[in-house]
Amino acid sequence: MMPRMDGYQLLEAVKHDSELKQIPFILLTAKVDLDSRIRGLEQGADEYISKPFNNLEIKTRVKNLLNRRKIEIAFIHAEKMISLGQLVAGVSHEILNPISYAKNANESIPDFLEMILKGGKLPPDKARNYLYEAVQDAAEGIRRVCEITEALKGFVRQGNEGFDFEDIHPGLDATLKIVHVNYKSRLRIHKSYHLPNRVHCNLNHLNQVFLNLIANAVQAMKGQNEPRLWIETRQEKENAVIEIRDKGPGIPEEIQGKIFNPFFTTKPAGQGTGLGLYISRQIVQEHAGEISVASTPGEGSRFTIRIPIQGTKGAAHDGRIFTHPDVDRSLTEIQYPYRR
Repeated sequence: MMPRMDGYQLLEAVKHDSELKQIPFILLTAKVDLDSRIRGLEQGADEYISKPFNNLEIKTRVKNLLNRRKIEIAFIHAEKMISLGQLVAGVSHEILNPISYAKNANESIPDFLEMILKGGKLPPDKARNYLYEAVQDAAEGIRRVCEITEALKGFVRQGNEGFDFEDIHPGLDATLKIVHVNYKSRLRIHKSYHLPNRVHCNLNHLNQVFLNLIANAVQAMKGQNEPRLWIETRQEKENAVIEIRDKGPGIPEEIQGKIFNPFFTTKPAGQGTGLGLYISRQIVQEHAGEISVASTPGEGSRFTIRIPIQGTKGAAHDGRIFTHPDVDRSLTEIQYPYRR
């Protein structure tokens, strides 16, 4: 017998802990009746083994469970790559455009320098002004390329699987930068960030939720003349709240209860796996949170995420409180076009 609690109580405690619930759990017990086995499996045990047991069997089952967890992590990452791939079709053009400006600017710099030093078609003062503009153009082109590649890099890397206190806003901003490539300046993005505290979360997984929801919103508005997207963060008591709202066609009421089911999709064949929202809900539940949708056909949809700021165990906050650049700017319009 275990001290203080039995195996079922320990199993329940582990499965309600956001940091521990993903660890495979084998219930090893002397209870062999069917009711006990069903109880253990319903509470979340990955394996149920009755005594007497064989050591080799235990080792094999543990190995299989660990391999299964690796496959699940790889599967989540693969789904993220699918979502990302649907968004970055225009990234090559967005990168080549500022590179072209930088290249042209760099090629003109020697000519302007020669005019300044030796004289030529332009007076030195005017050549100096053109040189300054050329250097600025080159720097802006490089800055824009770095901005896009940094946003992409954060999603491609699988990253840490653990929980920590994190600022969730950079992940939202990185997703918005990638999304904007597909709509250029036509997509109007409104941000209202009012969440002052860091959140106890697995940031890598949470960023995938943001990517899935924002990608879905953008795809739903495809073809609209004035697509609009709203992102809001705030604190409600002990919870962090993230809302993502679009001006799309909305979700028919009869399927709103199905959208989080695995393999359910309304997209044409080959354009969706039907797993994005399912995985998003799994990740939010992994954080002891909830995700909900409110949608009116013809007006758009709003997805709301609520997760405990300090995690399921009430982890002590690290004391870092920050002011995000947008925290005092309500419903600010943000655009990311590269202009020449």
